[in-house]
Amino acid sequence: MSLYKSNQRLDYPPQSIVETPDTTGAGDRFLSILLSGLDRGSRLEAEVPGAMCKVEKALEEGNL
Repeated sequence: MSLYKSNQRLDYPPQSIVETPDTTGAGDRFLSILLSGLDRGSRLEAEVPGAMCKVEKALEEGNL
């Protein structure tokens, strides 16, 4: 069973545009949140928006 169909496009625009002086760690945090959710059995389509939201919030608060 394939988790990804080559003809399926997943499009997840950001919820907000965050201006921040430093994005170091944002990708690592996103990937760790995403993989954690997938490991718990969540579906990719459900987990990506939540991970994006959490990273955007961390960037806004300067907590990366």
